[in-house]
Amino acid sequence: MKFEIKPLIGVGAAEFGMNPIEIESILGPPRSATITARGELEEAREDIIVRYTDKGVVEFAFFPEADLLLGNISIFNATDPVSVLLGYDPFPKECFGFLVFLKIGLTITGYHDGDSSQRAITSFTSGRWDSMAEHFAEFYAH
Repeated sequence: MKFEIKPLIGVGAAEFGMNPIEIESILGPPRSATITARGELEEAREDIIVRYTDKGVVEFAFFPEADLLLGNISIFNATDPVSVLLGYDPFPKECFGFLVFLKIGLTITGYHDGDSSQRAITSFTSGRWDSMAEHFAEFYAH
């Protein structure tokens, strides 16, 4: 399944704020569902993880096996995914191993720090990272 990121709106027809029933009608049933340490419902599907709070969907997470598009670019297949994202938001923050692109509502990890086992991208709703702002550091591309 292809997933087209719509910055700060959602992924394809799945949008932030939707409830699990709405998401299931778009993405199909989850293969598992758990409650995270943050008290959030987390549903896992083949190529996507969906996280919910009482406000509905707040985050979609993807691993390199997913066909994830931003514009017409397949992010995970790009030679340098960080450079692609810097083209959309040249001033990301670094926080606990993630690059946080607030302008487009994306995080990426495992690429800027060389830890390929941690490679992932999340698409998040506006405000999702606000509580972490005191931990933000400026990111300087090398």
